[in-house]
Amino acid sequence: TSTIETLALMPWRFSLRMPPRLAATLPAPLTVGLPPLLTEFTIAGSLSLSGGAYRPRGTFLATFEHTGNSNRFVCGREARPRGHVEAELRDGVTTADLTAMVGNDRIGRLEVRVPTPLDQWLSAATTPAIPPVDLDLEVDYDDLGSAPYFCENFAGGLDGEIHVRGLFTDAPSVEGGLRSEDVRIRRLERNYVGALRIAIS
Repeated sequence: TSTIETLALMPWRFSLRMPPRLAATLPAPLTVGLPPLLTEFTIAGSLSLSGGAYRPRGTFLATFEHTGNSNRFVCGREARPRGHVEAELRDGVTTADLTAMVGNDRIGRLEVRVPTPLDQWLSAATTPAIPPVDLDLEVDYDDLGSAPYFCENFAGGLDGEIHVRGLFTDAPSVEGGLRSEDVRIRRLERNYVGALRIAIS
């Protein structure tokens, strides 16, 4: 209790930094269930939290990029999937922005808002209930045929928005939709020539 009271009165700061690291080398609990493609991403990030005499504040920054052998892909070998995350805790609410890129194009953006009363959680000294989450997803991708894995089954553009309110509550809601005027379903078969996989229409 004395430690918790001290955290509420005395200024404190916590920082954590992870240099670029291949996802496959992370501790096992963090990689269980990850698709093989995601284990080939290099990730890096930093986290900073502060509080005590004032309401807690924090920032989180992360980047991720596929650095594995793209010759394994049937198609989309030049795509370089990558992205970044920026999050901020202020006034008891965490907002996060995730942007995904393929090639030179931004293909999607995800905004997240979560009530995060960190000071109250620390004072209670108990595991908090999962707070309600709001999500806003924006997709604007001109050619699914240029993205690894997607390109094996789809070609054409895709765009739209999806809005989720009250996720993890008793009454969540979902609005929006995805649309396409020229999406095509296809199947690219795998042939092997040396170490390369060749796409066949």
